[in-house]
Amino acid sequence: GASGGATGIPHGTGPPIWSGHSSGGGMIWLSGLSGITFGAAVRLDASGRDGAAGKDKSNHFASGGGSGGQILIFSGPSLKAPDDQLPTLKASGGNGACTSHSNLWVVSGAGGGGFVGFNWSKPSGDRLLRPNFNILIGGGALGSDETGHGCNLIPGREMLEATFGRVGQNMSITACAGGHAGVFCDLCDKDSWSDGVGMCQPCNPIPLRAFHPNSTTGWSTADCPYSCSV
Repeated sequence: GASGGATGIPHGTGPPIWSGHSSGGGMIWLSGLSGITFGAAVRLDASGRDGAAGKDKSNHFASGGGSGGQILIFSGPSLKAPDDQLPTLKASGGNGACTSHSNLWVVSGAGGGGFVGFNWSKPSGDRLLRPNFNILIGGGALGSDETGHGCNLIPGREMLEATFGRVGQNMSITACAGGHAGVFCDLCDKDSWSDGVGMCQPCNPIPLRAFHPNSTTGWSTADCPYSCSV
């Protein structure tokens, strides 16, 4: 996918007279030694700005969407958030832009999604203690032209998916223990594994009547242990 933030190539003649640069999402850094408590419906937004379009008598411009930024959260053991109004952590890419002249369209790329990461001194014990968050890291898509009309009016727009931004990442800032994965290093299911860096993946195939036993530590390789029923 495309990532943006620069001014699109003008179509026309004469010196450029318009500057519609977008910008990336920047960085939000939040830390608490003993922990962090999020209030209801808190929203942290490090999204890239949407691209913009403009034109005069001889030039047509479209700036690319800004890439999503970073949200980094370093928390001590006490990490709390309400369950009924989840905090939102957003680092999405900005949408692209478009403009037209006669039958010619100028289209810019959208911004890629950013990064949301936690470094939580997670207390030992019940995995259900962890709070939930609404994490948004999607890439941008088609935006609008200088009049506010959507770029989805472009003929053959189904061919423009190459201009969309790719999805970003959300994960633990530090490597998880083997058998754990995700932004909070949750334990993988008994029939999946993780090396602590990637996400949980299905274990290698096992015999038809075999089963994976329950585990409190998880599996760190694809060759997960199994037992056979009699």
